[in-house]
Amino acid sequence: MTPHFLTQATTLKISGMSCAGCANSVGRILKRIPGIQLADVNFAAEQVRVIYNPNQADLDQMIQAVEKGGFGAAPLEALVDQDPNAEVEEMIRSAWQRLWLAAVPALSLMGVMIYCMITNLPHNQHHQTLTLILAFPVVFIAGWPTHQASWAALRRGAPNMDVLISLGTVPTYLVGLTGVPEVTIFVEVSAMVMAFHLLSRYLEKRARGRASQAIRKLISLQARVAHLRQRREDGSEQIIDVPIEAVQVGDLLLVKPGESIPADGRVVSGGSSVDESMATGESMPVAKSVGDELIGATTNQQGGLVMEVTRVGGDTFLAQMVRLIQEAQGSQVPIQALADQITGYFVPAVVTLAISTFMLWWMAEDQLRPWLEQAATVLPWVNTDLSSLSLAAFNMVAVLVVACPCALGLATPIALMVGSGRGAEQGILIRHGEAIQTLRSVSTILLDKTGTITLGEPQVTQVYPKEQRDQILAWAAAAEQGSEHPLGRAIVRAAEAEHRDHLQAEGFMAVAGQGVIAQIHQQQVLVGSPGFLTEHHYDLSSWQAQIQIWESAGQTVVGLAIEGQILGFLALADQIKPDSAEAIQQLQKMGFDPVMVTGDNPRVAQAIADQVGITRISAGVLPAGKVDVVKDLQAQDEIVAFVGDGLNDAPALTQADVGIAIGTGTDLAIESADLAVVQGNLTTVVQAIGLAEATFSKVQQNLAWAYGYNLLAIPLAATGVVHPIMAEIAMALSSLTVVWNSLRLRQAVR
Repeated sequence: MTPHFLTQATTLKISGMSCAGCANSVGRILKRIPGIQLADVNFAAEQVRVIYNPNQADLDQMIQAVEKGGFGAAPLEALVDQDPNAEVEEMIRSAWQRLWLAAVPALSLMGVMIYCMITNLPHNQHHQTLTLILAFPVVFIAGWPTHQASWAALRRGAPNMDVLISLGTVPTYLVGLTGVPEVTIFVEVSAMVMAFHLLSRYLEKRARGRASQAIRKLISLQARVAHLRQRREDGSEQIIDVPIEAVQVGDLLLVKPGESIPADGRVVSGGSSVDESMATGESMPVAKSVGDELIGATTNQQGGLVMEVTRVGGDTFLAQMVRLIQEAQGSQVPIQALADQITGYFVPAVVTLAISTFMLWWMAEDQLRPWLEQAATVLPWVNTDLSSLSLAAFNMVAVLVVACPCALGLATPIALMVGSGRGAEQGILIRHGEAIQTLRSVSTILLDKTGTITLGEPQVTQVYPKEQRDQILAWAAAAEQGSEHPLGRAIVRAAEAEHRDHLQAEGFMAVAGQGVIAQIHQQQVLVGSPGFLTEHHYDLSSWQAQIQIWESAGQTVVGLAIEGQILGFLALADQIKPDSAEAIQQLQKMGFDPVMVTGDNPRVAQAIADQVGITRISAGVLPAGKVDVVKDLQAQDEIVAFVGDGLNDAPALTQADVGIAIGTGTDLAIESADLAVVQGNLTTVVQAIGLAEATFSKVQQNLAWAYGYNLLAIPLAATGVVHPIMAEIAMALSSLTVVWNSLRLRQAVR
């Protein structure tokens, strides 16, 4: 197997797919190319996500293989800069034109049929000629793309839904050329079947376009022009408008009130409030001042801002959101694997069944006709006047038409499209469809304390001994100056808030989860947990009383030692997020068993757990140890979800059955997670779990409906009680029912 670091991922836009069988064909075509590791095809989104070894395969090779198979292919990245609505509008417009090209003659043909029925006019030569003329543009002009796709599917040895429609319309039309009056009804059926098929295609494309509007909406938020601040040769400054593609990291941009922020960055001057609802789902504007982070494509509401660009192009938060939604819509839920296998054999099985139906009714018509005559007393559309050959052909066409597996192909991708799009509007990013199904089996949720249950911004609350506060704070801040740990940053902030000049550390070494060692004025300085000092042979016995008082109150204790002597201790407290207790109660009501994981000692951990209602804790766990906690639970047959900040929790997020990253805006790192929430609070995690469960429920409902429909409709068609036109209507309604059920996610998840 190719190592992960030698693989690359790309997404192709595929055109010409008409059903789930086409999607399976695209996947098989790509998987035959050496070096292709994965080819996940999303029929509803018309995309395929490919993971490949660039030393064995390349983009041109993939595109050529797909095009040789009868489909169109283009890199999705190349389409990002296009009008986000243009492609969807063109798809819908083309389907609308084909529909009307079929509808006008088909409606005329229907009028002739009704007139003949009312007046009891016999089918003469003129009627047959008129029927053939009206049906021709429906079957062979408006329906030509269907026949092209059918022929392409047969050439690659993978018959699909288009094959069933072609078999149900072309032969029945050609039969009408024999001139036999009785077979005129077959010409009428071929036109009606194709017309209803094109109607269902149009309605399906409209629904699919609506389901995929989340990505188009996000892309449309991107600013097209930026106001770049430049310095002239004489030292003065000027503002020039440049295309967004010309903006680079480090540029200074002016953002006027009411404008979209062009790229990710930070405020360097000015102040305003920014609408970040596109990223977080939170409707309340966020105040911004110097030093605050800005998310590209959010809206500046009030004051003017000057910002420094920190990310552009594909590195921006907006691009990351779009990429994640595309990945989610292109991913698969494990339950879909069975549906894909069945779909691969479905069309050949239906053709075989249709031929068997023809042979049965032709050869055993005397035994079967009494049943049909009895059914005709209840079902007015059952025609008992047809000859045995015509009756056999009629029922065969009904089987071919009613069995189209559109609903099976749409069941999963449409639900994923709606679910991931709805999630993006709420600041919930779903990366993998598999996580949606796995979440339903999760028995234990691990919650990292810092940044998940708490704000992750601890503050220095006390220093002991008080009379040495200035010295302790100055030395501790000097040692922690290079630290990225929240506690270290809190100590530095406390010293800066009191306007203390830092001592200069000459050397620095961080010990993960424990503390730091630095050299200041040729002296070794240790700043870290009481356990860290104990490991370095410091005697804490005279300090234990004060340490226990602080820890019992839920405060974290950090000690300072210089050249073998303990100078003092600092107490730091991290505020619990306002919604943590309520969110944990909701998780417990949903059947989950939350466990808090923290590097703090058991007394501090227990104090926090008591405040939020958690009964299980795992304290004193170093970052690397979080993976072991996950593994231990998995060894006990627990299905584990891990909620962390996505940065130092990356290994645990990867190890967990479901990893949920939690963060704020551009600080959110989600490469290791299956789901991510942008707002940074636990309530949104509860919403994310609810969204995942609702989405998977829709997938189950859709698959159950699709299978149930085919199990019921095919036998009915074979028994002769389903008219071919009614079969086409039933097939179309089946697909639209799946789409409609998926779109209900937008109302079900709020």
